Amino acid sequence: MLETELKCMISAEAFERVKAAYKWNGVKTQENHYYSDTSGVLAENRTVFRIRKSGGTYKIQVKAHKNSSSPMQISEETEFDISNAPEIVSAEDGRRYTGLDTGELVKLGFNVTERYSFMPDENTELCLDKTSYFDITDYEVEVEYRGEYPSELIDGLKALGVIFENEAVGKYTRFITSLRSRLSE
Repeated sequence: MLETELKCMISAEAFERVKAAYKWNGVKTQENHYYSDTSGVLAENRTVFRIRKSGGTYKIQVKAHKNSSSPMQISEETEFDISNAPEIVSAEDGRRYTGLDTGELVKLGFNVTERYSFMPDENTELCLDKTSYFDITDYEVEVEYRGEYPSELIDGLKALGVIFENEAVGKYTRFITSLRSRLSE
């Protein structure tokens, strides 16, 4: 499935403003378990392999990013059922799920996200995320949509101080940057 989303990092104060401004359809906690290959094939192909645990259910999610250097992120996302988040995904399964010759995939760690969601219409979802990993907590707004650009929603967020102007930096990239920093200390 092709996914189009706008992403923006926000402050804790902006998180509270946005949280208070909308009637959320729900809130859930999810874990994102991130994997990598030693050969760098995933990175070369701008592909993220994660296993998301939400509500006791595990799903493999593979995101192949199609663009860069923009607050808008376009990616091809596929999802598969799995029973848990193992430490290692075999080379055969890595190839089956990603379509790439990754070799074995090794779990690097995980983050925990508290996600609020609001759907103003059937083609648009506003997600407000509070994500924790290591000793970091960060805040993010995501607007996922199909079809027409949700200008009314974006204008409402802008009035709350959410400006989609910087390059989107996803949870995986933030996690990896922090992991690398810790390993180099």
